[in-house]
Amino acid sequence: MCSKLTKYCALIFSLCVCSFLPVSAQVISTRAGVVKKVDGDVFYRCHENKNNAQNLANGLALHNEDTIVTAESSSIIMALNPDSYLYVDGDALIKVKNTELNKMHFDIERGEIILFIRSLKNGASLVIHTPPGILTISKGGRYRVSVGKEGNTEANVFGGELRYINEKGELVKIKKGRQVNFVEVEKNNE
Repeated sequence: MCSKLTKYCALIFSLCVCSFLPVSAQVISTRAGVVKKVDGDVFYRCHENKNNAQNLANGLALHNEDTIVTAESSSIIMALNPDSYLYVDGDALIKVKNTELNKMHFDIERGEIILFIRSLKNGASLVIHTPPGILTISKGGRYRVSVGKEGNTEANVFGGELRYINEKGELVKIKKGRQVNFVEVEKNNE
């Protein structure tokens, strides 16, 4: 995993450096979800027509209620804000819930994401909803969230702070160098 993370850190770093190069005009998005790089077979189902999967392309702006599906050995990088990115690895299913910069929200049904967040300003936060729970990020840092096919979730904090509410209703903060595991609990149909 370290070599994979190093590879994507280098890619994100190069994207960040390129974004600071002088240009005559630069358009800055006021919402998350702009696709920066697609590698391999990545599809999306548009919020307007969920029955029809389409190829995802660089530059496309995803909308609330769009769904992203990556094939095995494929990936996508999308902008969260001008200097923060979300990397989605292969064999993933992600739902875009909210692309507003101050309340970004993505549901991960399966797969792995890596988040490179330089900053979140003006009280902005990022919500990652996984089958067993909801994770909230409100500080810059590097994060990894992996959801297995059964829904079990592993979250790593390489820098920054991740928050969640535990089964007792208490706010738990996970800081740099820590990991938390969540197990999907089957519900009885009684």
